[in-house]
Amino acid sequence: MIVVIVDQFTKIIRLKITTISISSEEIAKIYRDNIWKLHRISRKILSNQGLQFVSKFIKELTKALETTR
Repeated sequence: MIVVIVDQFTKIIRLKITTISISSEEIAKIYRDNIWKLHRISRKILSNQGLQFVSKFIKELTKALETTR
């Protein structure tokens, strides 16, 4: 599986290769380690996995960044 992260403003695409099955917690860690350190938090997060996945992702990301919502 390849995780694709696109910055809509700069049109920069980040590709991260992962295992076949990946959880929202693992995506949050990938985001923290590879995207957040360069660009900080996004204003908008879109996913083809549905709103429940995005909700879990945000929850896991705030936990990974040790912040609160």
